[in-house]
Amino acid sequence: DYRPRHAISEQLQTFEVLGEQLGRVIERSEASKNLEALAHYDTITKLSNRAHFMDLLRAAIQQSREKNAIFALLYMDIDGFKKLNDNYGHAFGDAFLHEIEKRLKSIIAHKGTVSRIGGDEFCVLLTDIQTPDDAKSIAETILSNLKQKTEIKKREIHTISTSIGIAF
Repeated sequence: DYRPRHAISEQLQTFEVLGEQLGRVIERSEASKNLEALAHYDTITKLSNRAHFMDLLRAAIQQSREKNAIFALLYMDIDGFKKLNDNYGHAFGDAFLHEIEKRLKSIIAHKGTVSRIGGDEFCVLLTDIQTPDDAKSIAETILSNLKQKTEIKKREIHTISTSIGIAF
């Protein structure tokens, strides 16, 4: 198959242009995904953030109305977090938040969603419960689990005091 050099050159130019355009499309797609993650997830814990939590809460309310099901909201504030953050630094505070996130996710598993609302505030949306006592039991498990000592950045933390409110 013989083709003149200018035809091959034109094809190469076409492929280069297509390659550049495809590269831009991929970059925009990745940037869009990054913006989506920033808009819906906490940058430190990778948990749902306040905005995403509100979307999940609206969906839970709608589902509750449609299916006559119950759900619970656990609002948690980690007591003394500011003092830990101030005394040991932000890297320690971030590691501390990761420990909280890991513990909460292990307790909640498939029963609902854990969100970091801000600072030291977390919400758990329990959508897979049958009675209010289920939510109370989960809250008690969280309190008990967070009281267990842990080591964060080679510092032993003996107890994590937490305040929890429950709404149905």
